[in-house]
Order: sequence, then structure tokens, then C-alpha cells
Amino acid sequence: MIKIVNLKKSYFVNKKENVVLNNISLNLNDVGLVYILGASGSGKSTLLNILEGIDNKFEGEVYIDSKNIKKIKGNNKRKFFKNNVGIISQSSNLFEYLTVYQNLLLTCLIKGVNKSVIDEYLIKYKLDYVKNNKVSLLSGGEKQRLSLIRAIINKPKIIFSDEPTGALDKENASLLMEELYEISKSTLVIVVTHSLSIVNTFKGSVIKLCNGNISFKENLTINNNYKIIKKEEKEEDYSNLFIKESFKRNKSKNIITTISLFIGLLLIFLCFGLNEGFNSNFDNLYLNNINSNVLKIYKNDYEDINNGKLNVVKKTRPSIDNVNTFLSSFSNLNTYYNLDFYIQNKEIKINNVESKEYNLKFYFLDSNENNLYINDINKVNIESLSISINKSFTFYEPNLNIKSDEFFTFECTYYKFNIIKEFKYLNEPTIYFPYFYFLNYLENTLAKGISEKISKPVSFLDLVYLCSVDSEISSYSLYFSIDKKDIKSIRVLMNKINESNKPLYKIDSEYYFVVDSFIALMQALVLGIKMFMIVVVLCNLFLICFLTFSKLKKDKKEIAILRILGSNEEYINNIYINEGVIIYIISLSLSLLFYFLLRGLINKKLYDFFVIFNLIDISNNNFLLIISLSFVLIILSYICLLSFSKKFNIKEELKEE
Repeated sequence: MIKIVNLKKSYFVNKKENVVLNNISLNLNDVGLVYILGASGSGKSTLLNILEGIDNKFEGEVYIDSKNIKKIKGNNKRKFFKNNVGIISQSSNLFEYLTVYQNLLLTCLIKGVNKSVIDEYLIKYKLDYVKNNKVSLLSGGEKQRLSLIRAIINKPKIIFSDEPTGALDKENASLLMEELYEISKSTLVIVVTHSLSIVNTFKGSVIKLCNGNISFKENLTINNNYKIIKKEEKEEDYSNLFIKESFKRNKSKNIITTISLFIGLLLIFLCFGLNEGFNSNFDNLYLNNINSNVLKIYKNDYEDINNGKLNVVKKTRPSIDNVNTFLSSFSNLNTYYNLDFYIQNKEIKINNVESKEYNLKFYFLDSNENNLYINDINKVNIESLSISINKSFTFYEPNLNIKSDEFFTFECTYYKFNIIKEFKYLNEPTIYFPYFYFLNYLENTLAKGISEKISKPVSFLDLVYLCSVDSEISSYSLYFSIDKKDIKSIRVLMNKINESNKPLYKIDSEYYFVVDSFIALMQALVLGIKMFMIVVVLCNLFLICFLTFSKLKKDKKEIAILRILGSNEEYINNIYINEGVIIYIISLSLSLLFYFLLRGLINKKLYDFFVIFNLIDISNNNFLLIISLSFVLIILSYICLLSFSKKFNIKEELKEE
């Protein structure tokens, strides 16, 4: 069964060779009880570690069942030792937080044994009454009997036992050795011990080591009645056995991981939502105004001074024909004279109380004098609104040789009006007054001063037509309106004009300026949020990796036990990956719940503040993208860390205290 040829094992301490096993050779029968004796440091445990496949760094050859164990690699080595070797240690190396039954069920799943045999063994070794007790509640004798069952449950060819009675009283030690003695009649049982009374009581072969050499060897002739037992090759995933207890044992770490991942995912959802919601509302911001399709256009007259080193730009009103030509690419183009000059000296009363907060602008929807629109940012309860204009000015037109003093008055009171909600940012409450109604009023109201001078009726609207293009009355500009569908095109045109060196015409809009400044601010904010999101992701990954690594370090002994039992690495990894998946699902569920709650609350507040619909919003595709990527990152983090756990030294982790 076991053949050892010139086995040598050395350690180097401070470059000095320390020989533990010195070219030993021996043969062991297929069945029987073999004792390995020797003082501390004689090489007993080292020899056992080599035979158990734990230590593969040695010189010489070791054959088990005619196979050179040094040449068996990887998964084949794991299966070979899992099927052929059972191990009993002094400290049992059981899973203290699992029940008696769960410890044996775990072994059955790893070694491919039908779980129906568990109850038979529990009854045979008188542990059925503690079947559902946690191992931590068992006595020393009960633990060793459980360890014995675990070692023999798949009927291995060899049982290795390192000081199995070292932690037991005399009675329990005798009971355990009786069982090992009986098992040795059909199995090779190798026991490392220092107890001569056990050796003398339960007769077997004896090998004595001294300073790495075999100083004494006594072989007893044993009948070989070994029978080959066919073992099931199927191994099952056992990770679910550890989930509940693992969460309990790592409660604080898992809570921190869950909270961290929850906050991280929530912030990522909110950041993505703000980015996507802002981008989807980008063009809508320009439309969220009653005059979003109405802009001003003026002409630039350039004059070079100081030999062309400086340019003086004079802003003048262009002709309607030239504007129509310049903007001929736009459909449904309408051009209007700018009448802002007449509404500069306004007095507005809200509920008979003068208010200086409101701005007065024209709108161009229709000429109905009753259609008054109010963008009431302050949400005042308006019952009545009065507009009064009293404007004194001097009309002077040198080309016509006309100069006259004029006084313009206008009054109206409204009790019905339309309250509208527009995009709010750096703007003030605004009253939108019907342009065509006011134009008709100007057309039907005489400018008395100039009318008397030229003895001909001249309206205040005529003054707008008659004034020069650089007169204040002209407001130095015209209004024009386009299809709202062409807002994107007008923005392209505005950017093109503004970027040019000497534009002949310039298109202007106070509202567009406000929107542009808001967009610039939001783009800077979104960029900052993206950087913040990257930091959040990295911090979360670091924290998750740190906590997972600390769990792995804490569980080094448990991992070593699973490996010595012959567990597939995939199933060891599944313990932690499944735990990570559960934490991820809990964190994701919480983050989605809070995201939808916060999204509704924040969007409502942002709507009240800016009048922007759904500024935080994520499409279904991006939801799936975030969830998929975050899940993959978490799993990859666990897999990378678990690869480091392969470096844990089984021999060191299972070393007896």
C-alpha cells in the first residue's frame, strides 16, 4: 500500500540546512495498525504531512497504492487523496459552528457519499442523541468520535491519525483506539503517538523515529483482507451549509459591506440618473418658455480706429428684408419690430400693491388683450394685476429734421390671467403682455408733439418705423419667431455666429443666455459627479476587498479543513461568492428602493425650484448596465481575492496547538 524510498526532508534556517527526515525507506502493508513513535522534533508529523499529501516539497519517492504521489498534480491529486485517505487529528478540526449532522453531511457532499449512511454511523458510535447539536457543545470524546466517522465515512484505504488521544481522558482514549484497532483489520491505520501504553495495549507495527532516522522497526504479519470499494465520483456543492452561520460569524463585516454597497449603488444610480436626466432635458430647457421660439436679431456695424488696431462695434436695427434673407433657411419665419422701448417705464400693481419684482415682456401668440400670462415664481395669490406706463421722451430724427417731446401713457387692469410654469434659473417673475394688442394700441394712439409739428397724424407705432436704426426707440433690434422644431438649428446658428470673428448679424435671447449658463453649470456639476462616482466605485471595491480578505484570513483554518477533506476549490469559493451575491442582492434591493423614493422626492423639489421635469431619470437599459457591471465587478473582486487564499499553508493552519 505505502512504499517510501530514500525520503529526505530539510528546512533551511539562516542558510543552514536542518534535516528532519534523513533518507528513510520502508514498506507498509495494505491493512493493519501502524504506530509512528518518536520524541518531539523527530519528524513524526512531517512524515505524516508528506503521506497525507499536505507537504509536497521533499526528496525521494513516496508511493501510495502504487502511485508516486509527487507526480500526481492538481485535480487528480485532490481526488486521489479524497477517495483514498481519511484523517483524524488531535484537535478534531471540525466545524464548531455547524451541527454534528451538518459536519457529516458536508463530508458526504465532498466525498460523494450517500447521506443515508450518516444516521447509521451516528447510531453505531453513539452520537445520534447529539445529531442536531453544534459541535462546539460536544465533549472531547464526542468530537473525536465524530472526527473518526468523518475519516471513515467514505471507506478510505488509509486512515492517518496524529495524536488522536492527546486531548482525551483515559477512558475516551481507550474507546477511540478500540475503534481504530477494529478498523485496522480491513484498512491501513497509521497512528502518530507518544503513548507507549496504547502501543502495548493495541498491538500493531511500530516505527520509531529519532533525529530523522528510523531507529526501530517492528513489523507484524497481518492477513491482507482488503476489499476494493467503488466510490461515487459525484461531488455536490455544500456552500449553502455555511451561508447562515457565515452571516452570523461575519455579522459586523457583512453589515458594513451591505451598507457600503447600498450607499455606493444608490449614489451611482443618482449620479447616472442626474447625468441621463439632464442630457434628456437638455433641449427641452430651451422650449420651456413661452417665447422660446422668439429671439432678437441686430446688426453689427464695425468702425476701425487707431489705424485698424481697434474696432468699434455699433449695434443697429437691421431691415426686415435683410433678416428674412439671412434666416431664409428657417420655415414659418416671422419678423416683428421691437417695442421694448415703450414698456421700460412701467408700474405694476399686484392686488393694488406696487411690485417691483415683476418683469414685463411681450408674447406673440395672439392679439387677444385678455390673454395675459404670468410666470409667478413666488407663487403669490394674485387677484388683480394693473399695468401702468408713463414715459416721457424726445423724438429726434435728423434725417427728417424732426424733433419733438412726447409723453406716452398706457393703463390696463386684469382680473383673469393665465398662470404658467417656466424654467426658473436666475430669472424673475415675468408678466407676458400680448404683443399685437400693444402694437394696435400704439398704432391707434397719436404722438401729439410730432403730429402738431407736421400737421399730420403720427402714431407712436409710426415713431418706431420712422426712427433711425441706431435710435433708442428702435431698441437696436428686431424680433423674429421660428418653428419650435427648429430650436436646435437656431442654437447651431447662434453658436456659429458667436464664434465668428466679425459677425454681421447677432442673434440674442435673454432666456437662451440663462439656459446656456445653467447648462454650463450643470455640465461642470455632472463632470464633478462622474469623478465622484469613480471615487465611490473605487472606495466600495477597496472596502469590499478589504472586508472579504479579512474574512478569508479569519477562515484560513476552515478553508484548510475543506481542502484536506478533498473539496473542489469551486465549492470553497462558492461559500464566499454566494455570501457576496446575497449581500449584493440585499444592497441592490435597498438601493433601488431608496433610489425610487429619493428620485421622486428630488425630482419634485427640482421641479418646484427649476420647473424641470424628471431631472433624475435612468432608462431601463442603463439600469441593466449598472446592475450587470456592478455585479460583475463584485464577483471579480471575490474571485481575485479567493485566488490568494490558495496560498494559505494547510500544514501551518492545521498545526496542532
